[in-house]
Order: sequence, then C-alpha cells, then structure tokens
Amino acid sequence: MQRLLFVALLLMPALTPRPAAAMEIAMFDRLANQDQRDYIRYLVNTAQKVLIEEGRGDLATRVVRLFEQVDHWSPGEVQLRAILVRLRDLTGPQLVGIRPVVGQVEDGFVQTLVGNDIRPPNRFHRRFSETLREKPCWPRRPLS
Repeated sequence: MQRLLFVALLLMPALTPRPAAAMEIAMFDRLANQDQRDYIRYLVNTAQKVLIEEGRGDLATRVVRLFEQVDHWSPGEVQLRAILVRLRDLTGPQLVGIRPVVGQVEDGFVQTLVGNDIRPPNRFHRRFSETLREKPCWPRRPLS
C-alpha cells in the first residue's frame, strides 16, 4: 500500500495539467480584435518586465518602442501578424499520420524581436515563459 501511495505521489506532477505558458495561434485567431491587441500588449509588458529584471533595460525600451502605436497599428504588431501568417502555414493541415505542429503566438513575438535586432539573453526565454504562466491573460470578450 505504501508503495502504491509513493508511486502515486511521484506521478502526480506529471499527470496534473499545468496552465499553458503560451497561446496557440488557433486560439489567438478566435479572440476578438481588441483581445488580440490586449494580448500583444500583455506580451510586450511581460517582456519589458523580464528584460528589466535581467538588467537589460536598453532592450526593454526597444521592445516598447517597436510596439508603440504609430497609426492604427504599431510596426511590431504588423510584423508579428505577418509572422503569425507564416506560422499558420506551417501548422496548417498536416500529412495523415504525422503529428501536427502547434504554433504559438509567443514564438512569433520572439521572432519579431529578433527580426528587429532585439536579441534577448538566453535566460530571457525561460523567465518569459515562467512569467506568462504565473499570470495568464484571459480574453474579455466572447470567442468567435
């Protein structure tokens, strides 16, 4: 009986679902436009916070500038949405029997940063994911 309890306790973390650290592109597509923009703002604020904690305030400032709204869209948002289109093509219908690739908005966000010569330190990626997991962003409007 004690062995069974011990094995159950060991397996519990592996079998218990954790909140997702990233949003799949398919889910992002179902959000209302304002919720999409709110989520992008959430990614920018989270990246800014993590970069400042990492001692890279210079990069944090560049991220904020990239996503500052100029006209209707910020340059960063335009680039992010273009990257998401390419990621959608990669994650579209897959060959039968092959596990589909799941694209995440955060992957596109980091690609947008790197494409603008904003290269976060290696520790950024893990800390960014952890921070997103600590306080997930929820849509305010019904999904489409």
